[in-house]
Amino acid sequence: MDGRRIKTLVILILLIVNLFFGGILIAQRAQSRGMEAREREELAQVMSAAGIELPPDLIPGAKAVKRCSVSRDAALERAFAAALIGEAEPVEQGGGIVSYENENGRATFRSGGEVEAVIYDKSPLSASTRAADYVADQLSGLGFEAGEGSLVSSVGGMRVFNCVLTATAADEGIVVEGRRLTASPAESEEAASVSPYTALMAYLRAVSADGSVVRQIVSVEQGYVFEYSPSAGTLEPVWRVESDGGAVYISAVDAEIIRP
Repeated sequence: MDGRRIKTLVILILLIVNLFFGGILIAQRAQSRGMEAREREELAQVMSAAGIELPPDLIPGAKAVKRCSVSRDAALERAFAAALIGEAEPVEQGGGIVSYENENGRATFRSGGEVEAVIYDKSPLSASTRAADYVADQLSGLGFEAGEGSLVSSVGGMRVFNCVLTATAADEGIVVEGRRLTASPAESEEAASVSPYTALMAYLRAVSADGSVVRQIVSVEQGYVFEYSPSAGTLEPVWRVESDGGAVYISAVDAEIIRP
């Protein structure tokens, strides 16, 4: 057999092998999707038996998560203040409170990420430019974007649920209040999240134990909460289950209830 025929035969064999393994992969994915669909239906049935409506299409797939440490970054804090009111010198107030003030406004930061600021000039606002949109534009690149009536923070495409800012027009100016991450999260390795099935069963046990009245779950979302103590902060991966009875946070690491 000449070299050309051998080469053609080898290529055909490789194509057949690739098709074979490709078929196995497609079959596995189809089986996995089928299992996920059945799991969603089972969850909906379990919730229904408890008197809670849960549309199966509300249940997302799980993403890999990171539990990250977060310290306090003075340079980032100063950049945040400058984005709102322009350059100003920090003044230590004690108790972890740092303030900035100049002719454009004032901003105060606390060790747990709490922010209070006033931008004196309201002239950028108009019928088409809300306070939240204006502030989101000023904070571009600092981890916030405009949401519905507020500014929301995200890390890796997932929301940090308890890091939210409000921006409103008041007599004094544009008032900005809320919470922010005190630094960029430290790098950490990804880990598998608990499944939505595990998280929702933990949710059901929690609301049953405390006697909460829940009739309908309206959203199930993966994200983070920022937990802070005087010594260190942590970005904790969670499942957020929101219902007509409020929101409950379940750790995506060990399915424990978290109260941010």
